[in-house]
Amino acid sequence: MKNIIAALIICSVFSACDDKKGDTLCGNGMIDTGEECDATALGGHYCDELGFYGGILACSSDCTLDLTGCEAMGRCGDRIVQGDYELCDGTPVDVTQCGELGFGTGLLSCGADCHYDLSDCTGAVTCGNTLIESHEQCDGANLGGYTCDNLAGFIGGELFCGSDCFFDTTLCYRELICGDGLVRGDEQCDAQNLRGLECEDVGYEGGTLQCSDSCVFDFSQCTGEVICGDGVINGEEECDDIDLDGVTCANTGYYGGTLECNPDCTLDFSSCEAFGKCGDGVIQVTEEFCDGENLGGITCQDLGYYTGEVTCGFNCTLDDVSCDGFCGNASVENEFGEM
Repeated sequence: MKNIIAALIICSVFSACDDKKGDTLCGNGMIDTGEECDATALGGHYCDELGFYGGILACSSDCTLDLTGCEAMGRCGDRIVQGDYELCDGTPVDVTQCGELGFGTGLLSCGADCHYDLSDCTGAVTCGNTLIESHEQCDGANLGGYTCDNLAGFIGGELFCGSDCFFDTTLCYRELICGDGLVRGDEQCDAQNLRGLECEDVGYEGGTLQCSDSCVFDFSQCTGEVICGDGVINGEEECDDIDLDGVTCANTGYYGGTLECNPDCTLDFSSCEAFGKCGDGVIQVTEEFCDGENLGGITCQDLGYYTGEVTCGFNCTLDDVSCDGFCGNASVENEFGEM
C-alpha cells in the first residue's frame, strides 16, 4: 500500500512539473507544438495572407492568433460591403438589374470575389472585349492607364480588372503600416518578413538578419564587412557605383534626368529634380496643367462653366467635377442670363 501511495505521489509531482513546463512554453517567443503563435512570432502569417484587407495581426496570451486588428478592415465573405475593395458581399446586392450597369438584361448576383457576377446577363454585354466602354472602369488587361497610385485614396499596390469590368483594388493600399508583415512602398522588411533574405544575401559573411521597428533591415547581428565602392549593392547601400538596383528618374516619378550614385552609396536625385515631377507643386508646362494647389490661375469660368471651383487631379490634370453650369448642357440656366 505504501508503495502505491509513493508511486502516486511521484506521478503527481512529475505530472505537476510537466504541466508547469507546458504552461511556460506559451510566451517563450517560439511557436511550439499546439501553438498558432507565440509573442511576436506569428508563423509567417499576416492579415492579408489570411484574407483580410489589412490590419495588424497579433498573438493572444494563450498563443492563438488574435484577428481583432484584421477584422476591423473586413474581408470578402463577411457580408459587409467594404467600399474600397468590394462592389457586393453575399446577397442581396444593391444593384440587381444587369441593365443598371449597362450589361444588357437579366439579374446580377455577387461573385465569390465580391464583384458582380455577369453570367446571367444577356444582350449588350461587352465586358471582356478589352475595350473600356462608358459603363466600365477597365476591361481585361486594359486599365485605362490607371494604377493604385492614381486612384483616389490609394498610395500603392497592384491594380487589376475584375470580371465585371470594375477595378479590383484588393491589392491596393491606402497607408503603409509598419508591422503588418507586408513589405510595401519604401519598406525594406516588415516584422518577420525579410523577403527571404539573409545576411549573406546582402554582402555579409554570416549572422542573423533582422528587421527594425521602422521596417528597415537591422544588420547589427550580421558578421563581416560591406564595402561601398565595390560595384555591388550590399547592406544599407542604396546604390554602388553604376549599380542603381534598377531605379531611374522615370520610375520614381520624375519627367527626366539621369539618376546617379553618391560616393557614400546613396542615390543622387539632383538631375531628376531639375525636370520635376507631379506633386512637387511646380507646373511643368510641357507635362502638366496644374500641380497640387497650384492651378496656374485657371478657374471654372476659364473652362466655360458659370460657377464652381476647379481642382487638380491625381495626374496633374485639371479636374472640373466641381464646376457647374454651361451653355449647351440642355438646361436653361436663368440665373446666368440664359434665355
